[in-house]
Amino acid sequence: MATAPNTIQRMKSPSKHRYLGWGILWMVVASVVIVVARLWLFPPSAPPPLPRTLPPSVSGLGRLAPKTDVIRIAPPTPTGAMSGARVEKLLVAVGDEVQTDQVVAILDTHRGRVASIGQFKAMIAVAQAKLALVKAGPKPEDIRVQEALIRHARANLANAEANYRRAEKLVGSNAISQEDYETRELNIDQARTSLEQEQARLEALKAIRPEDVQAAEAELAQAEASLEIAKEDLRNTEVRSPISGEILRIHARAGERIGDAGLLDVGDTSVMDVVAEVYEGDIAQVRIGQHAKVRVPTLGEDLWLAGEVVCKDLVVARQDLFDNDPVADIDSRIVEVRIRLSAEDSVKVAGLANARAEFVIDVSGEMP
Repeated sequence: MATAPNTIQRMKSPSKHRYLGWGILWMVVASVVIVVARLWLFPPSAPPPLPRTLPPSVSGLGRLAPKTDVIRIAPPTPTGAMSGARVEKLLVAVGDEVQTDQVVAILDTHRGRVASIGQFKAMIAVAQAKLALVKAGPKPEDIRVQEALIRHARANLANAEANYRRAEKLVGSNAISQEDYETRELNIDQARTSLEQEQARLEALKAIRPEDVQAAEAELAQAEASLEIAKEDLRNTEVRSPISGEILRIHARAGERIGDAGLLDVGDTSVMDVVAEVYEGDIAQVRIGQHAKVRVPTLGEDLWLAGEVVCKDLVVARQDLFDNDPVADIDSRIVEVRIRLSAEDSVKVAGLANARAEFVIDVSGEMP
């Protein structure tokens, strides 16, 4: 009878496990119902959009400049040597259009150089005449005079010979002295020498020596070279524009002496560039042909100009332009890059050379 309780306990264990399984099942079902109900009553909101990333770009400061940059015109000779040069005539004004090699001013040394040219032209004329005389030979009248002198010398020789022959006949009979006989013999030698000299002069008169021609030609060449030097000196008194462009600024006017600033500034403003200062660390991203946008504060904050990178320097330099940030690095190293503005936008800034500009270069190729 001692085993009866154990038997009863084993009979009750399956029922206990069954109840536990049903409890767990109901708990799972209830959880699913609660989740479904929550999703139905409170649907989840859409996920926030991902932030849009801007295309990579390189930005900074620059300055406006003509395509040819601003060219400072000075006299052809170094300023130090022309420190005393004074402007006699100024032939242009600010805003005038000039062409290549056009005279824009005349210096006060101009008149002296003109006189020098006249002098050397006269020297050339004299040298040419002298050369012509050498090549032409003696004048006919000079030939005739010399031939007459030769005939006279022959006559003297004939007369001396006749006197000598008479003396030979008389000296034997002691009709003349021995001294007189020897004198007449000496006269023959003198007359013959005189004739030979006159004949030699005639030959020399008729001859045109190459040495004389060369000497006359050298004298002419020297005069012509002096004239070319005088012409170049005259050209140096005429200040000319090296390019076609617009007169941007005048540093010396009529009556004033030309200083270290030169005479005037000129530039081709038909096409304008932005000389952009790109930081040394960003220059590797910049390529020729990349699009850029430029803003010139002088024209307004909202006006952006279109441009394109056309070239970049191969030299790293110190930064020249700075923003208003008091903690900005003023010793940054930059490379100058030229951004060429479109023809339409170049017109808008043609009169703003050296104006401050801000630029943004699209280095991804996405900028319109």
